[in-house]
Amino acid sequence: MRLAKPKILMAGGCHLAGYLVGQNAAIPQMAAAALTAAGIQAETAVLTHVPLHRPERVSERMRAFQPDVLVLQVGHYETQASFASLVRPTNQSKIRRSSSSHGDDPPKFGGVSWSGWPYRLWGAAKLVLDRALSHRLVDFTAFERKMLSFCQAISDSGARAVLMLSPLPCADPLTGWYRRRAAPFYETAARRFGFHYLDCSGLRPSPGDHRFAIAGFFADPVHLGIEGHRAVGSLLGAALREILLKQMQTAAQLPSPYPTSAYAK
Repeated sequence: MRLAKPKILMAGGCHLAGYLVGQNAAIPQMAAAALTAAGIQAETAVLTHVPLHRPERVSERMRAFQPDVLVLQVGHYETQASFASLVRPTNQSKIRRSSSSHGDDPPKFGGVSWSGWPYRLWGAAKLVLDRALSHRLVDFTAFERKMLSFCQAISDSGARAVLMLSPLPCADPLTGWYRRRAAPFYETAARRFGFHYLDCSGLRPSPGDHRFAIAGFFADPVHLGIEGHRAVGSLLGAALREILLKQMQTAAQLPSPYPTSAYAK
């Protein structure tokens, strides 16, 4: 048996689109490079702007692309709330969110040190205020319901293999708190529906990387820079390699039920 060119569909948010870093330095390209270095040439498709209430967008793309592995990087839209959402009119909030271009805009926090006391004090104040408000920025009951419904729809779509990424690391302590709080819902959903689960929470910048910069680990408080994308991409590439090799081993023993299987003798 030989491993032909497998198909990988990555669906999710702005990190997959290469927000701030550009598509050539984004997680999909980094993962593809890691696979290539491991001897696997994959065909990768990317679907972005996928909130949890729109699983049909993923299902439709899957039917057209027929991937061997579906990678999900989802849920950041639902957990990345701010205090402005408590005072901003609902319709205005929707307008502002829908107008986001996810282009290559320079990070607003460029050059600021996230290890310095001004940023730490700012973050601590946000955490204190959030606790005083009983953590009302994210409704985790609704989040769990959306996550399970989303994963149920993906499972029903007949995906050959699904790899779900945990919430990605970030520098903002408030967003980080909500992402850590949401992480168990990801893992529970992955286990319930038989998805692979990749924990990215342990990824950290090098000791000397302490400023927001596109070339660094964090481009801004909630988005990764090139080094952050490389770290996630390398981890993802290794996980994808294991999944694809197992698929190849299975295909060597059983006839594939897929007429357009990525594996051939």
